[in-house]
Amino acid sequence: MGQLLDLTSFARQVEGEIGKAPANVVPATVVGGKTYALPWYIMPAFWYVWRDEFEKKKVKLPATFEEAKAAAAALNRPNDNFYGLGQSWNRTADGYGVMQSLMYSYGVGWANKDGKYQSIKNAKMQQVMKWATDIYKEGIQPADTLSWTGSQNNEAFIAKKIAQTSNGPSITFAIENALAKATDAKDKKMREEALANHVALPHPAGPDGRRCWGLALSFGVFKTAKDPEAAMSLIAHLLSPEETVRVMNDSHGQFSPVLDKARAATRDYFGKNENYRNFGRAAEWFVATGWPGPVTAAAAEVQASNVLTDAPAKVIVDKWSVDQAIDWADKKIKEIYDTLGA
Repeated sequence: MGQLLDLTSFARQVEGEIGKAPANVVPATVVGGKTYALPWYIMPAFWYVWRDEFEKKKVKLPATFEEAKAAAAALNRPNDNFYGLGQSWNRTADGYGVMQSLMYSYGVGWANKDGKYQSIKNAKMQQVMKWATDIYKEGIQPADTLSWTGSQNNEAFIAKKIAQTSNGPSITFAIENALAKATDAKDKKMREEALANHVALPHPAGPDGRRCWGLALSFGVFKTAKDPEAAMSLIAHLLSPEETVRVMNDSHGQFSPVLDKARAATRDYFGKNENYRNFGRAAEWFVATGWPGPVTAAAAEVQASNVLTDAPAKVIVDKWSVDQAIDWADKKIKEIYDTLGA
């Protein structure tokens, strides 16, 4: 935080005018009791499913990771090139973001409440790794899933080759956009059916709750800023409910506001249908990197190092045991904390 101004007093002013952020978002902007940034919006992930596929098989929509895996097995039709799930442990947010959400929802954090390293060698992490690797062993995903890029799960879902995947609201935008560009009645009907049948559920919960990774976009002011007061004035303007509504209207659900009055002002926008109602609630489930402690350089480096997704890949590709992979990941995480501190 050495590059940013302490905005604690300014944050109190904004809170008085626009409202507070939910307590779960605070760790992304407050360090050591001081506010260095003001949260604008969350860009979250959701659990996309095809409603009609679930209804045909009389399978309930999943609320947990275990229910999602069970549904994948029930919906799987590999002979028809249709698979129950598409979750890649690649080096994009579609990989590490889901692994982080999975870990946190099972109660596994690599740091404690003080931001210090803590071991992930425990029974909860074994459950996490079992889920993360079983989905590759049980034939419920396309064979090339592990090598997918950040867009291939979107493409597979929209092409209706998979029943479920984790992604941001860009899938909804793509389907809405395809409908807007439909060239004839047949194409329009197909796009309308896709729009009606695709569902963006809240990200699955685990035994310890629903904790979802996401991008927390915030405003800060550099110490080197030529006119900090002007910068703060601009921030206050952009955070206002009126400006927030304008941004939301062009976001196709991809930006979910954080501050109280901004959330209230966008209620009509996010009330248009079931998917958008979930989009508008993203801040409720967001958990910052470093949970249950503060965001730190070491916590962020754990995510950036790809150790979270490389661990299940060691089991899937290199045929390591789950315990071997956990030991390896734990050692890597400890090395990061030993180097960077909390």
